[in-house]
Amino acid sequence: MKRLTVLAAVIAAAGAFGGWALASGSFFSPPATIVQFGYVKSITPVGKGFELRLDPAYFLGGLTAQRAAAADGREVDNDYYIVNPDHRLFTYRVPAGAPATVVTNSSGGLRSTRVPIAELARIVKGGNPKHRPLLEAGSIRTLGYWVKTRIDTVQSIDQQYQP
Repeated sequence: MKRLTVLAAVIAAAGAFGGWALASGSFFSPPATIVQFGYVKSITPVGKGFELRLDPAYFLGGLTAQRAAAADGREVDNDYYIVNPDHRLFTYRVPAGAPATVVTNSSGGLRSTRVPIAELARIVKGGNPKHRPLLEAGSIRTLGYWVKTRIDTVQSIDQQYQP
């Protein structure tokens, strides 16, 4: 009888542990990292870091781009098509040391140039504090960014070249 009781307790404990392990797995959790395309509307200093306001959009390619463009009565140029259905802004935390890049155009051609978040915040506002040869400068800001996040915190921000 004691063995049966011990066996039942072991099976119950194993079931509870198995349920905990399953619930803590990726099936019940969001992806560790989400990468989304969008338009950075602002980057504002907050405490020791920043807050980013992002207008997410869909950067589509191939067949998906062709069908989405056709549905909008448009054609696909350069094999990509951007759909921005609602212009709703989302807020994310940005650590001051998060990596960021912008597209620059110098005599060596186009390249991705790493910049600090504080500088990117000024670039988004239309400034250019380091006088970099930005591909996109001034008040016309149409290039989007790839923003990599973990829940509500930005891991990296990379500007997307668009021909």
